[in-house]
Formats: sequence, structure tokens, C-alpha cells
Amino acid sequence: MKDPEFFKSRMSVGDVVLVRNTIKPIALVQIKSGFYLEKDVDLALDWFPLRRNIEIIGFYSEKEEKLLQSTLRKYQKRQIQALGTLTLCKGDTATYSFIKSWYDSVAK
Repeated sequence: MKDPEFFKSRMSVGDVVLVRNTIKPIALVQIKSGFYLEKDVDLALDWFPLRRNIEIIGFYSEKEEKLLQSTLRKYQKRQIQALGTLTLCKGDTATYSFIKSWYDSVAK
């Protein structure tokens, strides 16, 4: 499934999403709306015109770096899952565990 189609049909309101630059986490966000088409796009910068409203849960910092490193050691991994731009994250994986732990630490 192509990323725009995944973004449109597989993401749902309430989903928690890890925003990253390749393997480096940037932020944890929650989807707050259905998809919509942005009419004012810059094709040189925008990947596709689909958008969703989000709420920022947290930005990656030193605290989350420690959590990430602990999770990677537990799963004997060198980095979080980095296959594809949009990847469904579930099951017993280092990436899922890191996202859930980060979310749980903020939700408290």
C-alpha cells in the first residue's frame, strides 16, 4: 500500500504516531481528525496534499533518549524500526514498546 493511501485509509482518529527523521525520533503525536486535502501546497516541499489535524504529545528529548536506549537494549536492537515512511507499529517490537512507554510516561 502506498504511503498516501495508508495515511488516508489505515490511520484513524486517536492513533498515536511517532514522527521521525529516518531512525531519529522527533515527536509523538495523536491523530485528531479525519483526512482532508490541503489546497495550498508547495509541490517542491510537500510530499502529498493529504493532511490530518494532530495534537503533539511530546518532543523527543534526553529523557526519551534514555527510554529509547533502554528499549533497544531489551530487544537487542541497534535502532528503531525504520522501514518505510508510514509503518503500522504493533506487536512485540522495540519500536512499539518504545512508543507505548513514551506515551505512558506522558499520560501519567
